[in-house]
Amino acid sequence: MVIWWDFRETLITTPSRSDALNRDTLRDGLPHAVQCLKSHRASLIGDDCIDDYVALDWLEWRGGHLQLTVVGQNICRQITLSSAPVNDA
Repeated sequence: MVIWWDFRETLITTPSRSDALNRDTLRDGLPHAVQCLKSHRASLIGDDCIDDYVALDWLEWRGGHLQLTVVGQNICRQITLSSAPVNDA
């Protein structure tokens, strides 16, 4: 069986407004998800959110456990830095 792939038929999609809003919502909820993971309460995150976090590569399943990825760690750092008070000297 031979499958031909024509690069001209590649569908390029752009994120919709609802995708961007969903990503922002997930980003805002990531610190809570991390706290749930640290306290071994991943069930409080919600299956749909877990699927979305995994799809975004912010969380991953490893050895039957859900954990934060390097990308997820970077997102958390960005959130922490953006919420830190600015000292004007």
